[in-house]
Amino acid sequence: TCIGVALDSVPTVEKPEAQDEHLQRLLASCQSELERRFLRFLFERGLRLPDEAQYRIAEAHTVADFLYRPNVVVFVDGPHHEGERQRRIDARQREELFELGYHVLVVPHDGDWEMLVREAGWQEVLGGV
Repeated sequence: TCIGVALDSVPTVEKPEAQDEHLQRLLASCQSELERRFLRFLFERGLRLPDEAQYRIAEAHTVADFLYRPNVVVFVDGPHHEGERQRRIDARQREELFELGYHVLVVPHDGDWEMLVREAGWQEVLGGV
């Protein structure tokens, strides 16, 4: 799922040493190896890293894997998100996030991440690929 994002939400690129420290902070907050793999994927390609990891959004009763300020949340979905029950939960939470003004981007565990980051919503968040 990919929803368009305003370009004015893309900040300037950090200095390389600051970016490395930022990556380490994000990696330490990750809840899964899949999330860490996605961060490394972004970092190795020089793409914009999220601003925060494990961002709690109480109004939607969820924790987004990553946040790009001001209002783009990213979910890195592992295999357990493929079950029918989990898909319904995810859909309900993501609809609540949309209603709260968040843009939701989803990273499937078995997707082609190279293709994913070339999609319009991702390019706007990452500053172009």
